[in-house]
Amino acid sequence: MVSSGLIRSKNSHDAEALFAKTFCGHQNGGMANDFSALFEQLIMLGLAVENTETGLLSITPFGRVTAKYNLSVSEATYYRYTVSQKTPESDFGWLVLALSGSGWMLPPSMLSRHEQLSGAPLRMLYQEYDNYTDEATLLLGENYKRKPLSFRQIASLKAVLLLEQWRKLVSVQSLEERFQMHLGQIVSLGETAGHLLSALSELMQSEERDISLKKKLADLSFSVRFGLPAEFRDVYGSFGDLLSRSDFAILKNAGIVSLDEFCFMDESTKELLLGKKDKLVKINEKIELVKEEVQMESRTNNVVANDAGMMSMMFSEPEMIEIDGSYESERYLIKVNGCPVRLTGKSFKYFVKLAWSRLYGESGWIYKEEIENGFNQARYLYRMKNEVGSGLNSNWSIFENNRLGYYRLNVEPSKIKINMENIKNHPDYEVRMLIESGKMNNFN
Repeated sequence: MVSSGLIRSKNSHDAEALFAKTFCGHQNGGMANDFSALFEQLIMLGLAVENTETGLLSITPFGRVTAKYNLSVSEATYYRYTVSQKTPESDFGWLVLALSGSGWMLPPSMLSRHEQLSGAPLRMLYQEYDNYTDEATLLLGENYKRKPLSFRQIASLKAVLLLEQWRKLVSVQSLEERFQMHLGQIVSLGETAGHLLSALSELMQSEERDISLKKKLADLSFSVRFGLPAEFRDVYGSFGDLLSRSDFAILKNAGIVSLDEFCFMDESTKELLLGKKDKLVKINEKIELVKEEVQMESRTNNVVANDAGMMSMMFSEPEMIEIDGSYESERYLIKVNGCPVRLTGKSFKYFVKLAWSRLYGESGWIYKEEIENGFNQARYLYRMKNEVGSGLNSNWSIFENNRLGYYRLNVEPSKIKINMENIKNHPDYEVRMLIESGKMNNFN
């Protein structure tokens, strides 16, 4: 595996001394591999790069994604090479690619001897997914029609076919009966596939490939993880703890898929679709919170100063943003045009990541799952926006949203300044990693 931090020294003696102090080194009696050869291999494979002036190695974006998703070097290089040869055309093709890697573990008892001998998954592919047979060859091999498939090939194909139906809201009972797998196995497969698809998404970005694929793969990852169509991401993000998968199927049949449609259902429709009154009480309480957040967003986007004297002091974009990071009363300091604003830990992390992307991203845009994994980034972004806005007399819109899940700090990069000393000691690991990555070394 690849370490997610910097490789501080290319000197093999330094590496061997460090290895001897690790738990693995202790178990190995202090004996280490040939680090010189390992360093050269990391460079050759594009996982690390050497600074020609200092001789130090640092991890590349490709290497960082490999480490983040706990991929082996062979897995990561396989995915990168395969995508470089041909990009999948469909969601089915991406799922095939994700599960064609050798590093993931098949759930126990996933494939019966009868299924293997009869080739049942292959028959299902021909009968129901014949338009995807070309993309399936990545998993099955070019000569799959002329030679028997291995156990892993048939089992992996079965996993693809199962997840294709799981993500499209086929009932658990139907899946269990047809595929002879229980819900725990299905959920485990979905989590594995979702993890690999997220890794593929970030590997694509590390190679600076088509940025639009990021949303496509994020949607597909969500679908296979939770067994839901991608259009339910926003509803799940707010109500996933209250709604079952069968509830989502009922909503889908009723044509209710967006967060707005869900939040503005009348009571009779909610009662008809979702039933139990105790559940409806909790849902209505959450709906009120969601509506309040939307209202807060609207108020923030429509700041109007009625006092003409105050109006002269307002600004639409700051002249200077200083991310100080000093800690006081459980908040962290930023300064906007010299005016101190203290943010909660979560809002501060979001602000720092937006600033980093504005400085070092090609166009300044950052995808919401790069800010934080999960489904509630919009909620926390608008909370951050309100925390910043409440301390200013300004109509500054703070960040832009391109409606595709990407956000950008609304200020020119030249107007951003970061206190390196404070940030590199920040308690949040993700914030510290921005510094350690070496991508913020130009901040003063």
